[in-house]
Amino acid sequence: MESAHLPSSANYIVVGGGTAGLVVASRLSEIPTVQVLVLEAGLDKTSDPQLQNPVLWSSLCGTDLDWQFKTVSQVSTRPYTATIDPESGLRSSADNQYRSLKKNRPNLQIVTGATVDRILLSNDAVSHEVLATGVQVRLADGKLTEIKATKEVILAAGAFQTPKLLELSGIGNKTILARHGITPIIDNPGVGENLQNHSMYVQPVGLKPQEGTLTAGLQALAFVRTGDEADLAAKHLSPTDPEKVTCDDILRNPEKASANFFVSTRPTNNVAILGVIQCHPLSRGSIHISSGTDDPDSKPEVDPRFYSNPVDIELMTRHL
Repeated sequence: MESAHLPSSANYIVVGGGTAGLVVASRLSEIPTVQVLVLEAGLDKTSDPQLQNPVLWSSLCGTDLDWQFKTVSQVSTRPYTATIDPESGLRSSADNQYRSLKKNRPNLQIVTGATVDRILLSNDAVSHEVLATGVQVRLADGKLTEIKATKEVILAAGAFQTPKLLELSGIGNKTILARHGITPIIDNPGVGENLQNHSMYVQPVGLKPQEGTLTAGLQALAFVRTGDEADLAAKHLSPTDPEKVTCDDILRNPEKASANFFVSTRPTNNVAILGVIQCHPLSRGSIHISSGTDDPDSKPEVDPRFYSNPVDIELMTRHL
């Protein structure tokens, strides 16, 4: 990605330079008369070897390249994945796949180190609808500026940052917004709800000292079933539960895995990591702001409510 001076306006403003944001920006900028601006909070770390080497993914946790979100107290862990480019052997990302587009598209601008604090909203005089007219952006030096969108503001800030940004802008559950001193503009109780995330159990296993070279990283991955999943939906879910149809389809189909197992090695520590991740978790949680607009950097309150659905805990128990 690249850093650049911020324009005063653009036709389309894309908030977030991750996979979704860059894909949308790529498609929109295919129209040469359309000006597309991508705003990415992270700095340009394209050449950082920690990002290029897929084996080093775990070294990024807790650094300035990690949002460092934490869940409220519960028994859980969070999985991380690193996708590898089969040709280069380097870590694959939306950045290295789409960055080259900028060279041939003067109508596409990608700005890093630009954090969007809120969406600018106004009431349309004709339709009386609330419209997104731009964004308030905070640069790395703390300077605030506003950028107008003549067509649309597109949120692609991820599952955690998008609801936070909506709520800071006055869109969300009015009770939650009022609690943090934010005037509700659109009362939408669904914002921040229905959070779905995969839980992961890991078991370190000591290895005997190895002679020769043992490659670090992922060694094996398998999608599996226990063989006795079919009765779980009937046992734990009500016939009127909207999740029951989906759950039935997953658990009764012998071709669909209910979990995946992996083995990863860390030769320098003589340790192997055995892990299991549930494929289709049914537990639902939430993510909401923890403070008002006076502290936009405050981390949101993340509560995945892992294992709140009895099917999840039953499946994980059987796999273990």
